[in-house]
Amino acid sequence: PLAKSICLGTSELSNSRFANYIEEFPCVGLDKSTEIEHLNLINIGIFNITSDISIYINLREIDLSLNGLSGLPDEFSLLENLEVCILSLNNLLYLPETFNKLKKLFCLCLNNNCLCMLPENLCLLPFLKKLDLYDNNLNEIPEG
Repeated sequence: PLAKSICLGTSELSNSRFANYIEEFPCVGLDKSTEIEHLNLINIGIFNITSDISIYINLREIDLSLNGLSGLPDEFSLLENLEVCILSLNNLLYLPETFNKLKKLFCLCLNNNCLCMLPENLCLLPFLKKLDLYDNNLNEIPEG
């Protein structure tokens, strides 16, 4: 049976900067694992999420905290089963305008990034219960 949960990262800060070091994701070895439901990619040095992220059609939870992300591809919004998305402690400047396609999302953590604006349609996420925006550069939040 294929693994449903993959943990490559840790929030523990040790002597090394990253728990593992994977600059780009999806990476070789996980690029065919379409059954994954939970991904822990905390603190592993990711600077780029490629359009191939859309292969994880069953993904329900992803934690990309403590990486070097400055943006996400539009294809991130094709993860239609995503319920929990943690993007804390990155360098995110923007979210894709298509983020409202993540209809099952109920937890979105964007704290400690560089966001100065959010997609207007973010408020259209029907199940969103937690939205953490602490420590960004936001001037306004979309109504809704």
